[in-house]
Amino acid sequence: MSALKSAIKLYKDSKKKNGDFSKWSDKQVIGIRDKMRKIARKNRGKWTLEFYESLQLINKESIRRKLQQKTA
Repeated sequence: MSALKSAIKLYKDSKKKNGDFSKWSDKQVIGIRDKMRKIARKNRGKWTLEFYESLQLINKESIRRKLQQKTA
């Protein structure tokens, strides 16, 4: 399985397990976001639309909550 597919699977599994973002803890949001960003950096130019959209959603949520690494 490619890294992008595993990142999308991680995001979807977390979304299914925890429900809407409002039910996620700050630590969960930061953890998934950082894992996805790490994969995104390593796979520049290979992103799929699905990966891009899920990364954008989790980034928007972390911005909305004003989350940084030190806030978790």
